[in-house]
Amino acid sequence: MQTLLHYANQYRNDEPRLAKVMLELLSRDLSEHKREVEGLRLRWAYLVRSTQPVKWPDTAIAKKDRAFDGRCFQAGENGMLSFFGYHVGVTQGLVMAVRHEILDYIYRGNLPLVCDEDYTKSWGEPASSKRLKKLSGTLARLAWNAMAKEAQDYETAISEWAADLRYLKSMYFRPYANPEHAWDWPAVDA
Repeated sequence: MQTLLHYANQYRNDEPRLAKVMLELLSRDLSEHKREVEGLRLRWAYLVRSTQPVKWPDTAIAKKDRAFDGRCFQAGENGMLSFFGYHVGVTQGLVMAVRHEILDYIYRGNLPLVCDEDYTKSWGEPASSKRLKKLSGTLARLAWNAMAKEAQDYETAISEWAADLRYLKSMYFRPYANPEHAWDWPAVDA
């Protein structure tokens, strides 16, 4: 089973090979690996309906961040949100319900290895404050970078990132009930 999960992650951008691995996985007892397989199912569903290559947004923060070494963005690899097919905006944007399903899974589910082990570990454990902070911070940075470009082309994307941040905050952020949430929620004025 671990070998099949390894191959599924290795072929995550190759729809025909991922389909074969997924069919093999679906023919086995998945009770111990339900979350991992669900994440791969979401990725497979995205690849099957995708007609264009997935592109990670070009952001000013990534270019200026000294800690960023580009490993995650070589050889066509993408970040966590893009890996699961999360997209906003006019060109490749998903409807709100699908975006929220993806965000829910990223927050609550076991994440596959994306980019490298350090990057994946930076997302923290499922349903943790660290995961919520990483997810909200990522959405906010994408919106802030788009706002800095001051182009009308990004209006839809910015409003959708802001809406998704409001959704995550209403669903999961509990600063008074959970002491681990003692951090400021990122603000995006769309």
